[in-house]
Amino acid sequence: MPARRRTKRARLTEQLPSLGKIDEASWDLLKQELAPISDSYLRSLLIATGHPLSPLIEGVHTSDLEQAERTLRALAEEYESTDMERRKICRRLVIEAKQRSRWWLQRAAAQNIAETALKQEILLWTSTWLDNPLLFAQWVSLRKQLLLTEGRTTQL
Repeated sequence: MPARRRTKRARLTEQLPSLGKIDEASWDLLKQELAPISDSYLRSLLIATGHPLSPLIEGVHTSDLEQAERTLRALAEEYESTDMERRKICRRLVIEAKQRSRWWLQRAAAQNIAETALKQEILLWTSTWLDNPLLFAQWVSLRKQLLLTEGRTTQL
C-alpha cells in the first residue's frame, strides 16, 4: 500500500517552528515548499495557525471590524514607512479586500442584514483607506465614535 502524502497543512505546520514572523522571504520559501499552492489558500492556512505575519503577507481581514481595523492600520503604517513598490503592494491588498466585500454584497443580496451591514462598513473602510492611507487611522477612530454615538455598533 503506497504511503499517503502529507497534506499542505501538515507540511506547513512542520515548517513554521523554524520560521519567525512570516515576511516576503518566508512566504517565497513556503510557496516553493508547498507548491503548487495558491496565494489565497496559503494565506488562509497561515492565518488559521495564528503564526505572526507581516502586513504584506496577512492582507486585510474582512470577517469582522476589529480585524479589518487592525490589518488596515498595519498596512497604513507599512505604506507610510516604505518605498513606492511596497506601497503598490499595500494598495493591491486593500483593493482585493474591497473587491471581496463588494463581491459578497452582490452575491448575498441582503440575505443576512447583520452581515450586509458589516460588509458595507468594511467596503467604506477600504474605500477610505484607498483615498488616503495616511489619514486612515484618524478617520477610523472618528468613524467608530460616530457608530457608537448612533448606537450602530451592535448591528456590525
